[in-house]
Amino acid sequence: MNLADPDFDLAACANEAYLSERSLQRLFARHKTSFRAQLLRMRMELGKRYLLESRLPIAEIAERVGYRHPAHFAKAYRRYHGRSPREERRAAGLPARTLGKGAAGEAG
Repeated sequence: MNLADPDFDLAACANEAYLSERSLQRLFARHKTSFRAQLLRMRMELGKRYLLESRLPIAEIAERVGYRHPAHFAKAYRRYHGRSPREERRAAGLPARTLGKGAAGEAG
């Protein structure tokens, strides 16, 4: 699965799992969730990890977790975690602004 691909969708996931889309939807429903909910959860948790364990700029983190626009990532992050990516870093005692692409301390 490629979380960095903004176009990753149910069809792509089903294809990778060798399942029909409907079968995959049923599996998620059985666990009282959905593909979209799980994709968002994974992207938000990975985004948080990058924020706290790397010095990558927020724009690059957004790209790495499948958002074309950093503002869309920031809005989704705030909705999911209750604070913005900058606030998350500040709360952890990290600088809100970081080095450019390929920054030192990059998580992998």
